[in-house]
Amino acid sequence: MKDLLYQPKQTMNFVRLCENSPSSSFGIQHAEAFFFALCCTLSRAFDVPVYWPILLFYFIVLFVLTMKKRIQHMITHKYIPVTRSKPKVQPKNPHGKEFEK
Repeated sequence: MKDLLYQPKQTMNFVRLCENSPSSSFGIQHAEAFFFALCCTLSRAFDVPVYWPILLFYFIVLFVLTMKKRIQHMITHKYIPVTRSKPKVQPKNPHGKEFEK
């Protein structure tokens, strides 16, 4: 039975999780942001009416600003995400030169 249990060697060092590691600070920052957002949501100071066209304009501006780099990258590489027809592949002759039309 003792052979089935994992017994570390005496030469192995035990490394504990460092409190200053990026993963722990990442979790702490997200927890703080979550509780800050929850407090802002539940407080009456931020309970203001929103006119829907302004909200729509804000969404469009945010979308354009965040997608600007992606759209420029697609234009640079001539990537078309939506096409109406299947791209036509022109046959090549055995010598690697394209056929004349």
